[in-house]
Amino acid sequence: MTTRFVHTRFDRAFVNGTRFKHRVFGRVTVEVRTLATLKLPSGRMVLGDPFEMPFGMQSRELAVRAPIGAFPVDVAIAHPGQDARVACARVRFSNRPAVRWDVAYFADSEARLPTYVVDSGTGCFVDRLACNAVTPGMSGTWVAAFDHSQRTWGWLDAKLSDANIVMFSTGAGDGQFLSFWGYDAKNELAELVTDFETLMEDTSSHVELTLPLVKGALKRREFDTHQLTVTATSPASVAVGGEGLVKLTLSDGARVLEQRGGDETVYSWKAPARGTTLSVEVLNGGRACDVE
Repeated sequence: MTTRFVHTRFDRAFVNGTRFKHRVFGRVTVEVRTLATLKLPSGRMVLGDPFEMPFGMQSRELAVRAPIGAFPVDVAIAHPGQDARVACARVRFSNRPAVRWDVAYFADSEARLPTYVVDSGTGCFVDRLACNAVTPGMSGTWVAAFDHSQRTWGWLDAKLSDANIVMFSTGAGDGQFLSFWGYDAKNELAELVTDFETLMEDTSSHVELTLPLVKGALKRREFDTHQLTVTATSPASVAVGGEGLVKLTLSDGARVLEQRGGDETVYSWKAPARGTTLSVEVLNGGRACDVE
C-alpha cells in the first residue's frame, strides 16, 4: 500500500503576495525571501535539525542526487496577522516551474517514514561532503548568530570548509517534516522543498493514553482508520507500524526517543510520574489551505 502525502500548494506558496485561507488564522499572506546560495559540491543533500543530527559519516542524505553547483535557497514566510513563520524552504535548481512533486526519501533503507525530526525549531540544507567539516563547538556559534534574527523566525548561512550550511526556523517550531522533489515539464529536477505545514489545516486525530502502559496491542478507531498498528512493548515504550505519520508527546514535556528499524518505529521515554499521559497524533490527515 502506498501512502499519499499531502503538502502545501508549493506553486503558490513561493509567489509573493499570495493570500491563503486558513480555517483558524483566517487570511494568511505569503512573503518570499532568498536567504543564501547553497553550495553542493557532491549533490548528496543532507536535511535535518542542525543542532540535533549527527554529522560526518552518520549524516542522513537523500536517496536522489541533486545537481552539483551553487543554488539559491528561498523561504516562504507566512503572515497570519502580525505574526511571521517559515511555511516552506526550498533549494531552487532552475527557473523552470515544478509541475510534479515526489516525496524526498532518505537513502537509508531502515527509515520507515520520509521525515526528519526537529527538536530545536531549526532545519537545514547541507551537502554531505560539508558535513565532515562540522565540529562540536560550532553549534554554540550558530546559536549566538541566531540570536540576532527576526522575532518569530530566523536563518543562518554558515561557512563549512569550501561549502556551507543554510539553516532556518521551522514553522511553529518542533515536529516531523516532509520534503518533496519538484520536477519540471521535461521531468528534470527543478527544486527541493521542505514543508513546515504552516499553510496546512490540521485534520489530525489525537489519542490520549494514560501511563504507565499495559503491554500489548493498543486498539483505537483512529489507529485503524490510518492503517496503524500501535503496540505497547513495555510500560514506557510503543512500537508503531503500518501506514501514516505520527507524533508522540508526553504531558509532562519529557522527551520521547525514536528508533527506526524495519517496518516499525519504537518510541520510548523515561518512566514518568503516575497520571502522565501520552498523546499520539496521527499526522497524515491534513489538507492544504485554499488560495483566495
